[in-house]
Amino acid sequence: MSKLTKRGFTQKQADAFVDRLSASHSTSFRARAKRWQGGQVNVWTDRGWIPAGNSPSDIIDIAVTDGTFTSDSTDPYRQSLTIETPTEANDQVWAPSGSNRPLAVFGQWIELFVRIDFDDGSWSPWLKLGEFPIIETAVSTPGKSVFVRCGSWASRVDEFLLTKPIGKNYFAKAGGGYLTRADAVKKLVEEALPDQLFTVQTDAEGGKDYGEDFQLQQGTGRWSAVQQLLDRPGLEAFFAADGNLVIRQDRTDDDSDVLVGPDPGTIGSPVATIRDGQGGTLLGATAKTSREGSANGIVVTVTPVGKRPKNPTNPEVWRTRYAEAHVESGSVAWGGTFGKVPIIGRERKVPKATDAAMTDALQSARRILRKRKGVVRQLTLDALPLWHIEADDLIRVEYSGTQGAEIHYVERVSFGLRPDSTMSITTRGVMVTDPDTGGTFYR
Repeated sequence: MSKLTKRGFTQKQADAFVDRLSASHSTSFRARAKRWQGGQVNVWTDRGWIPAGNSPSDIIDIAVTDGTFTSDSTDPYRQSLTIETPTEANDQVWAPSGSNRPLAVFGQWIELFVRIDFDDGSWSPWLKLGEFPIIETAVSTPGKSVFVRCGSWASRVDEFLLTKPIGKNYFAKAGGGYLTRADAVKKLVEEALPDQLFTVQTDAEGGKDYGEDFQLQQGTGRWSAVQQLLDRPGLEAFFAADGNLVIRQDRTDDDSDVLVGPDPGTIGSPVATIRDGQGGTLLGATAKTSREGSANGIVVTVTPVGKRPKNPTNPEVWRTRYAEAHVESGSVAWGGTFGKVPIIGRERKVPKATDAAMTDALQSARRILRKRKGVVRQLTLDALPLWHIEADDLIRVEYSGTQGAEIHYVERVSFGLRPDSTMSITTRGVMVTDPDTGGTFYR
């Protein structure tokens, strides 16, 4: 999620970068090997592993000759990377002959950056694409290449399975009460990763006490546990390109959303515009519209789990209650010609199903509905690379002629790591004009 001003660029640099992407330009990659050693991050240099905090001047870059970087919102681990590099390059032997080598699978990771040139011969700042723990390496002898497959920090966290069942008391504080949602997630994650490797960015919802009733089984991956815990209050967690852990409310298309972490854009200000025709970056597109996966209603179940008194003064708060949100108008209005297509959403377990708890549940239902409502219009695009795009970003797709423009979420984007490579994007539509009504299918 990727407005460049949230990723170290000034507004002037960001504007120049985006403008240059639609013109002829050169691309350069930088990949570096790092690992955790001696209580600090080390980087691979001409002298071996050296603490990165010392800013060594002899860092050896990995020569990337090919590969693929993917950002995918349907993948719980979100990011993945494959690279190909010669077995020998930059006066280094990159074939991993032992656990201490830079491309071995013993805790090493790769940091990947990209930059583009400008017409005056200068280069843009380096744009960091992510941090990728190495999962597997393979050496091709005839071709003299090393192939490296990497996951994300989320996949590394998930390797450390829960060794015993845990419930909400796992997050109880010694002085009473519970950890915040963000601290509960951090507790799970930092047991799998050294806590110096990441910081936590969270919004007000993540700062609330957890304290919800739950049970996670032995053998559950810790990242899977994180997803289950945050699904109840309607939060999401992911590792951003800078390696930090972001915890925040689920993404919607509202211009009023206040988000911590990377900025995925809004309908009024998308992250990028992809155009066809002269001066555009769109090479080809396939569009599909389907009722499958569509919705015009959301139901959130609110279940009281507190200790019910023998003769409660308000029996209603001890019953399971339901919060429902519906599309009220337009082509996909609830009960209109589109029909009634509800999604039975999250279950929220609370001490009592009070009116305040129901208000929170209704807000959660509305947030889900804003993202999920309408028929599904999906685009599969091939385009020139727009390196700042990530999964869940809002993009605008413009067509020449009378077809107009559409706003879409990026569901998945994949970049080839050669200077002449393109990018492939799969989207899910947010706002597409209905020519029969003048309204939209989605909003």
